[in-house]
Amino acid sequence: MLYFGRLHAKKLLFIFGCQRSGTNATLDTLGTLPGTIYFPEVNSPVTNLDTTELPKQTIRLNPLAEVARTVKWRRHKNIVIKPLVECQSAAEILDYFPNAKGLWMYRHYKDVVASMVRKWTVERGLEEAAEILSGDPNNWRADNIDGTLRETVQAAVDQGITGQDGWGLLWYTRNAHYFRQNLMERADLALVRYRHLVENRDLFDAVMHHLDRDELKFGDRWPYNAKSLNAGNDVQFSPHITPLLEDMMARLDACAFTAASVETAK
Repeated sequence: MLYFGRLHAKKLLFIFGCQRSGTNATLDTLGTLPGTIYFPEVNSPVTNLDTTELPKQTIRLNPLAEVARTVKWRRHKNIVIKPLVECQSAAEILDYFPNAKGLWMYRHYKDVVASMVRKWTVERGLEEAAEILSGDPNNWRADNIDGTLRETVQAAVDQGITGQDGWGLLWYTRNAHYFRQNLMERADLALVRYRHLVENRDLFDAVMHHLDRDELKFGDRWPYNAKSLNAGNDVQFSPHITPLLEDMMARLDACAFTAASVETAK
């Protein structure tokens, strides 16, 4: 008999992916479901020990033992956590927690960059690229950037980049961590494209069934908006950046949980 307060009695779902990929809508909607508690990305009980970001903002996940202590005694059975800035450690996180599953969301790079520019300015993209290459493990952008990935980003920067290119390189590196950790080989994580969720109302519930998280099905609480698609059609990248982004997009699409998976799951 499972003791309710024990960690192994909990059903954890971690949401990974690059920022501006539909993860907020997903997390907020899951948090409304019965028997579910969610921990947001910023200023959360599972990030409250972080001192790396702006004043009064905590974003890095606490040590995993501390996270376990925080969630262990919650009365909710289903716990959803969105540590986007820890995508580079997704495999370690899933391995650490018993009965944990992962959802990795991705969105077209043009739409993501358009959203990033609106939220954080185009100029900030140049700083993002520099931070990726900083070598600072306390900066989540540089954490676990291996030699091959670093060389790819450095070569792109050396040829000259714009602010939009910098944001594109952030999208590239965040999603590169999916392949760097061989997450496509894991049965406890599903890769889902945002467009597919928008276009197929059955897809999210099928993904949750695949991950043994039927309690987290949306039902009528469908949060995705078709108006958010193609928002970045006017975003332009330097000629040497676009092939990188296109190649990553193709690799992600090849591994994604799609409509065909819905039929298989039924």
